[in-house]
Amino acid sequence: MKRMLTTLSLGLLGSAFAFAQSGAPAPSTDQVVLSAGLVFAQGDSLDMTHKSSGGYGFEIGYQIAPKDFGAEVLFYGGWKKLPAATPVPGRATFELTGPNAGFDLVYKPWASLPVSLSTGPSIHVWQVEQQGVPNGKKGDQGLKLGWRAGVDYAINSEWSVGLKYTLTEWKSTPSDDPAQRFGPYRPAYLSLQASYRF
Repeated sequence: MKRMLTTLSLGLLGSAFAFAQSGAPAPSTDQVVLSAGLVFAQGDSLDMTHKSSGGYGFEIGYQIAPKDFGAEVLFYGGWKKLPAATPVPGRATFELTGPNAGFDLVYKPWASLPVSLSTGPSIHVWQVEQQGVPNGKKGDQGLKLGWRAGVDYAINSEWSVGLKYTLTEWKSTPSDDPAQRFGPYRPAYLSLQASYRF
């Protein structure tokens, strides 16, 4: 599944560059973009939280249309929370929160459809806290890389809805303490967003 999503992201990136080189016209108006929505734990995130629903996040971004580039570029920053299930004996759970930032290449492959595709790199700071224990915060909370790919549907010139998949890194090596059973972990999440542009 992860390999398929990574391949999809790289394919979208390649398509975006190909589209940009085609000389297709781009809108001339730059936009501020406000987004908020639901976040669903996927992959290693689900293994850590043991809960797929209940997450949320928001972003603020600035989308530009470089002259003669074709594709647009969205720069953004945001914050998200992936809540954890209640721990039970033999099953530890971890809540994930933290800020993120990045940029996406955004393009519209079909002139007759209000659909845009996007993909791009991101950076994350994961704040991971084990539930039900004192001092449950875990280390390895520095800057981590990520990548996301998504699709948006424009309802009108201001409002759109989108679905985006993000794959990140949290802990790249196993813990020195075998009892902790940590890592490598690469948290992923699915975002269902509503966005407003002005």
